[in-house]
Amino acid sequence: MLRPIPGYIGYYNIDECGNIYRDPKAVTPRWRKKKDPIHQKPSKIGYMTIELCMDGIKKRLLVHRLVYMAHKGEIPSDKEIRHLSGDKTNNHVSNLDVGTHLENSQDAIRHGTLYRFLGELNVGHKVTKEDVLEIRRRYAKGGISQGELADEYPVNRPQIGRIIRRQSWAHI
Repeated sequence: MLRPIPGYIGYYNIDECGNIYRDPKAVTPRWRKKKDPIHQKPSKIGYMTIELCMDGIKKRLLVHRLVYMAHKGEIPSDKEIRHLSGDKTNNHVSNLDVGTHLENSQDAIRHGTLYRFLGELNVGHKVTKEDVLEIRRRYAKGGISQGELADEYPVNRPQIGRIIRRQSWAHI
């Protein structure tokens, strides 16, 4: 069942599976009046996203949040959307629920998805596991500051501190 997307009423509709369609009543160029769903792309961490445009302003949004808002209602500000099956690409309304950050993290541990993007598996990593071990070893030995280490590695001084304190790369 198609429902309007909150904030985009009269522009876009969404079904219970997360397929998004342009509203047929929306004033759009003829070439855009397609009945096919709009193409979605996965984010760097696996969630499906879509780019919506209204009044010339484009926004990239998370599909699971749109499904939830259109079919179940508003998302409380202190809650997150949980994928009950652990599959971030399954945006069917029956697979989504709200929960706390703790509940969402517990789900990720249970599904084995929590550590999927740690360390070198993270597309944005700047240091390697070997770099991290070397940074910790050299700092523990003494004679070198965090700033000096930051000059040698492609990260800033605060990040060197987080690596040393195991706030970052804690799994190593």
